[in-house]
Amino acid sequence: MSDPIFYVSIFSFFAYDLHQRGVRDDVIEAVLGDNRDSELERAREVWNKKFGSAPADASEKARQMRFMQNRGFTVDTIRKVLASC
Repeated sequence: MSDPIFYVSIFSFFAYDLHQRGVRDDVIEAVLGDNRDSELERAREVWNKKFGSAPADASEKARQMRFMQNRGFTVDTIRKVLASC
């Protein structure tokens, strides 16, 4: 489970599944919250591995954002990654 792409997908799946089963959000956050803290770090790893340089134009930025969304990252996290490049 060292692949950050796999890890984010599994994390999102568990959070969604627990929510659908009626588990309260505060309980989900208590159990999975520590992992959310490292989501930005994992997103940066994935982005660096795939792209490594800032998007040159708007279409490239959109392509990079779609790629990251397909990997399970939130739009907020993706924007932070792209803003820091």
